[in-house]
Amino acid sequence: MLNSYKLLSEHLIKNIFTLFIIGLLGIQANASNWVGIQNSLDATFKSYIDLDSIRSYKEGDAENSKDNYRSAFIEFNIESINSYDNEVVRIMNLYVVNCDKNKLIILDSISFDAQDNIVVPQREVILSDTDMRTVFPKTKVAYIYNLMCF
Repeated sequence: MLNSYKLLSEHLIKNIFTLFIIGLLGIQANASNWVGIQNSLDATFKSYIDLDSIRSYKEGDAENSKDNYRSAFIEFNIESINSYDNEVVRIMNLYVVNCDKNKLIILDSISFDAQDNIVVPQREVILSDTDMRTVFPKTKVAYIYNLMCF
């Protein structure tokens, strides 16, 4: 009796978790406007920005700052000739920029394989101005910065 209750509980938890993930994916899919940023010359590396995700950012050091912080989701797709099971083919990053100081940080990042399984989850939880890096001109990062700040 106890084993069947345990199996039923595990099954119920898996179903609830699956519904939760499907719900999150549905929300994300409806709130996206992905626009191509730049491709490599051989088109094996493509990058996109979700224009609908660009918004004011007020967490961590940005919370009480008068500076103009903005955030956006950036995605990189890597097409490989040889596919391996755990090879990263898609990376999604949460960029945060300080538009007043020409600085940027990747605050959150997650990597996926060809089957859309999470391969490398990463997270920096709190924004710190000391961790932000300079945005150099005439780079892909400068292009992303300009899209987010202007």
